[in-house]
Amino acid sequence: MGVRVVMTIGLVALLAAPALASEAGQWADRLETEDEQCEMLLQLCHQATDALDRADLTPPSRDVLATKQGLKADLRVRDAVTAARVFMRKNGGHRLHCFDDPDCEFLDAYLGARR
Repeated sequence: MGVRVVMTIGLVALLAAPALASEAGQWADRLETEDEQCEMLLQLCHQATDALDRADLTPPSRDVLATKQGLKADLRVRDAVTAARVFMRKNGGHRLHCFDDPDCEFLDAYLGARR
């Protein structure tokens, strides 16, 4: 394969990644303890918060980059929300203590504010 073909494949994969289905729910479903669940949720919330911050700081004049950052942030938020819903289901509808972490604050908009 030529360098150009490899670069094109890499670019397509990079831009398409936010559109791919998330496996966060499947991973979340495998975790048994509250500590494991909170560790995963906190990591997902941190990634989502970082992605949201980057998207907010990307100038709109950088169309492609702004779109890419926005899509990435959306994917990260969906991952965290999906995992949070799985954890609530697994715990009888109860929110784990880690839902109240500042990085997970955005979950309230999706799950209902209960701080």
